[in-house]
Amino acid sequence: MRIILQRYATDEAAQHHSLSPAVINAHLDKEAAALVGAVVEVDTALNVPGLGQWVGRRQVWLLVMLLAGLSWLLPRAAHATHLRAGDIQAKVDTTPTHNPNRIFFKLTLYRDSSPGNAEQKEATLFFGDGKRSDIIPQTSEVTIAPQTTRIIFYFEHTYPGSGNYIASFIEANRPRGVVNMTASDTQTFYLSTTITIDPGLGANHLPVLRAPAIDRAAVGQVFLHNPAAYDADGDSLAFRRMYSQRSLTYPGTVTALPANYTPDHVICDGFRYPNNQAYNVPPQRPVQVSFKDNNGVELAQIGDTAIFQMNARTGQIVWNAPLRVGTYNVALIVEEWRKNALGYIKIGEVLRDMQIIVVAAVNVRPTITIPQDTCVVAGTVLSKSVTAVDVDGSGPNSPATAVQLTAYGGPLPPATFTQSTQGPPRAVGRFRWATQC
Repeated sequence: MRIILQRYATDEAAQHHSLSPAVINAHLDKEAAALVGAVVEVDTALNVPGLGQWVGRRQVWLLVMLLAGLSWLLPRAAHATHLRAGDIQAKVDTTPTHNPNRIFFKLTLYRDSSPGNAEQKEATLFFGDGKRSDIIPQTSEVTIAPQTTRIIFYFEHTYPGSGNYIASFIEANRPRGVVNMTASDTQTFYLSTTITIDPGLGANHLPVLRAPAIDRAAVGQVFLHNPAAYDADGDSLAFRRMYSQRSLTYPGTVTALPANYTPDHVICDGFRYPNNQAYNVPPQRPVQVSFKDNNGVELAQIGDTAIFQMNARTGQIVWNAPLRVGTYNVALIVEEWRKNALGYIKIGEVLRDMQIIVVAAVNVRPTITIPQDTCVVAGTVLSKSVTAVDVDGSGPNSPATAVQLTAYGGPLPPATFTQSTQGPPRAVGRFRWATQC
């Protein structure tokens, strides 16, 4: 279970790409159920041949309105690092000296750790002002799923003055066999973050995406994902889907890039969004399946062409519904907007590249029950329970499958999410947040 704190936009704010009240996103996976403002993920084992245990997904909402050079990483002998996904986070100097031109960066990469794949022990960041970092060793690398590790790097850079800059990372190459692009293992991997250097913005933090950039989907079931974007300064966030990108001028040789190089980028060759009708399984074609909201209202056009959409105000991705088994990549952009006397101004954006692994599974996602949308007064304590019932484990002859709830999100900490019961068939968790003004 993930708890993700993010913001919703009012209709008026949405016109300016802004969001307004805070939200707790309740995101149910057979592995996940999410609270808005916090995402709650519910995990239950889902047996998938060749992949071990996995999960199904469903999402619900609880609204809580609360007033490179890359040095150039010289290409490895295999000329591939097999990067699945990643993003770059940034914030202005938060030390006591507070230099507004000094920016701290955190690069997060997700690597395919299958035997024989190249490692990513070091990285280089291009800062967008004609300079690049030294070769920086990784700070950590941990296994988060079978054949997947998460790698963290930290950088810092002092810019020459005010302005807009694009910090970027490139590397070769993507994993082999990504369904929705051509020859993915020959295409480079590109990430970027756009920052605004302006003393008037104070110690600004760009959006942080708390949910992992790797997710799983099941054939014939609606896939839901939320990046759990959070802005520490309370800036409004807006979301849009994007084509996965590759570097335009990555030379592919051992020749080092010039020190003042700033990567160009283009759409990955052959890229298509995952719902494209080309990804059929004859005689079947990708179509929408039943998808209801918490009140039982049907949201899908059952039998119509499959969709892959991202809500501009909430960041919610809906893929209704996957058909072909395989690995897919897609980029998403989170924009940061701040309101001043003249209206809303865009002060930053994060481009994340995420991976979705579609598997054949017969396990049905759990059903979730969450509190009604709640408005609280700052300074009071919000305490609400979330329950998830594993339909597959509720019958007398059904397998006994525990449901695990975990949480990510802006309120965490100081907010907490504690699971008291795993089931089967019923899991219970409690979200508690002592709100502050």
